[in-house]
Amino acid sequence: MNSTWRRSGLKYTCKKEAGRIQEHECPECGSRCEVEKDIARPPITGFASAMSWHSVPKIYDLFFCPNNEKAWHQNLMAIREELSEIVSPSLRTLIIEDIATILIRHKEEIK
Repeated sequence: MNSTWRRSGLKYTCKKEAGRIQEHECPECGSRCEVEKDIARPPITGFASAMSWHSVPKIYDLFFCPNNEKAWHQNLMAIREELSEIVSPSLRTLIIEDIATILIRHKEEIK
């Protein structure tokens, strides 16, 4: 897939292939994301994106995980973010085991 996925809080935005991608799985838990297609407004993430909206309006698809509001999903997101900064192989192994435990514990909620 040749698209650009951007995480902004709990939302994922597809910029390059707006209107073309039919499905997307949550990169955190693997659930099928809900989608708002062909939105004619950008997700304003800062000054530059706010200014570009005035000159070049674009069409976006916004993807949302149905589990975003659940505490376990937010914990999973935080743990994965911490994992990206861990250098120690033994600590990384423990964190990956924690991630697997969370996913197994909530497998009924992952669709």
